[in-house]
Amino acid sequence: MYSVKLTCSVFVIWLFSFLLTWNTARASSFSDAAQELITGIEKADPSTQTQKDAWAEIRKALEKAGQEAESEAGLKLSFSRILDHWEGKAFRILDQGDAQYWALGSGKTLFSDLGATFQSRGPKWTVQYIGSKGQKFFRRGDEVKTAGFHPMTSPVNTKKIDLELQSSPMSAARRVSVPVHTLPFADYVLAETQAAGTLFTKNNQRICLQKAWFWINDAVAAHLVSKINFQSENCAAQLIDLRDAFGQDPAGTLKTAKKIPTVVLINQNTREGAARFAQRLKKDLEAQIIGETSGNPLLPEQQWTLKSLPWNVLSYGAQVAPLQPDTRVKDSLVYAEGMDTLHEAGLSSIDKQIKK
Repeated sequence: MYSVKLTCSVFVIWLFSFLLTWNTARASSFSDAAQELITGIEKADPSTQTQKDAWAEIRKALEKAGQEAESEAGLKLSFSRILDHWEGKAFRILDQGDAQYWALGSGKTLFSDLGATFQSRGPKWTVQYIGSKGQKFFRRGDEVKTAGFHPMTSPVNTKKIDLELQSSPMSAARRVSVPVHTLPFADYVLAETQAAGTLFTKNNQRICLQKAWFWINDAVAAHLVSKINFQSENCAAQLIDLRDAFGQDPAGTLKTAKKIPTVVLINQNTREGAARFAQRLKKDLEAQIIGETSGNPLLPEQQWTLKSLPWNVLSYGAQVAPLQPDTRVKDSLVYAEGMDTLHEAGLSSIDKQIKK
């Protein structure tokens, strides 16, 4: 009995020591990340030298966040909120849960295409968009119940992934075995953008829909411009979905024989080239912009990677005003029944314009 008590005591002491060491190491890592971020910002942004008092306050807040953060996600959120108050350049922090993190390394990184795109809601992942390969496996709004699932770090050395999905808190979970298609992220976004274009007839009028799947690179931009030109000349109206999209600004000319009712959907994650493209559609095609205020419409100037945490940091030019929608509609959360309030608002707007 004495030996058991002694063993238990030793184990408790070891566990306490381990947790203390682990927490200390983790805190040190977060402090290191804060210092790396501060150093990078000071190299990238001359305003840190001309606005020394203001920068000193921001720097102090970043250091404090690095000392007090309890998780990597919390640290990222703290840093992002602090930098939102900086009056110099704009900065964006990317981790492995951000599609842009993978896009920047897409030349060498294989992406597991499960036929759906997932949205993070806290620690949970839910199906946001369903691609051409996922129609029979997923329903929009499905929550992934499988422990440890991450849509962008799924194993690339397997042919299938077994998932447990739930459509609503009251429904029974169902098991599916989803084929994994591994391909570079650039190829994935092009294939999904090409497959996302649809056409339907309403009141004897041809309505064309087009969606940019996240990253607008040269190939995706060329496809979007050609489709929009085609739709302008062959459809009664068009709906262009730029939600959650980022990347380059499509440079092709919009050669339209006529202007048709055009609605563009944006949300707070429509940024960089996608936000600029929405502005161009508004100017060139007199498109109506529906949704939320966009993210930063500037293209990144510089990128660097932290050594202490798996983060990429992007710097942009001086802060500029984001794109404001003509009609403000909050982008819907993911609903298992498939309701997309922003998409429905776009179709409703098109319906009204056609009837005029």
